[in-house]
Amino acid sequence: MIELRLSNKGDEEVRYIMSIHYSKPKGFVGRQIIYKIYDNDEFVGVIAGGSAILHLSNRNKLFGDNCELNCVINNNFYHLIDNHSDKNLGTKVLALWRKQVVEDWVNRYGGQVIGF
Repeated sequence: MIELRLSNKGDEEVRYIMSIHYSKPKGFVGRQIIYKIYDNDEFVGVIAGGSAILHLSNRNKLFGDNCELNCVINNNFYHLIDNHSDKNLGTKVLALWRKQVVEDWVNRYGGQVIGF
């Protein structure tokens, strides 16, 4: 069973995963929701969503020039550790994340999520 557990950028396991990720992020700017990913109660990675960046022309083509940036969620970090056993885990996590982050985003920040 896959589970997403709310976390934060100060969590030791989150910081470790960020340190081994190819981009080595130091943190995230703006609104954010970070999850630790578990598969059958085993920690297998981290996924984070944050408010959209200001300048992104293709987003404006899709949602319009006046779209509220805080209503578009950017998947700004995603990393699974190498030793997980489910070859389709990545796809399953993204599907679960898209549902869970909308609910948590509305509860934490208010406003309706209009896209990713």
